[in-house]
Amino acid sequence: MVIMKRPFSPLVVGAGVLKIPATEFKAKCLAVMQAVHDGKAAEIVVTKRGKPLAKIVPYKSVDRSLFGFAAGKLRIVGDVLRTGEVWDAQQPAP
Repeated sequence: MVIMKRPFSPLVVGAGVLKIPATEFKAKCLAVMQAVHDGKAAEIVVTKRGKPLAKIVPYKSVDRSLFGFAAGKLRIVGDVLRTGEVWDAQQPAP
């Protein structure tokens, strides 16, 4: 792992996991997040007193659609349109 020194250089390509102290991350948060987003750093571990505190990694969006999200997960049993009860709306008007 590489320990980052001042000033933060977002041009570190292929360095793998980078470590940055929490105080430096606080001062350079936007530059660090932009470097991860642009792929200039694979992931960055924020440390506090040398111990890992958080990991900054690129966001991977998951394509989730409302249509078909439960396909193959649900099973319909019986007649879902009938309850067995006679409703007031089904009886003839007086």
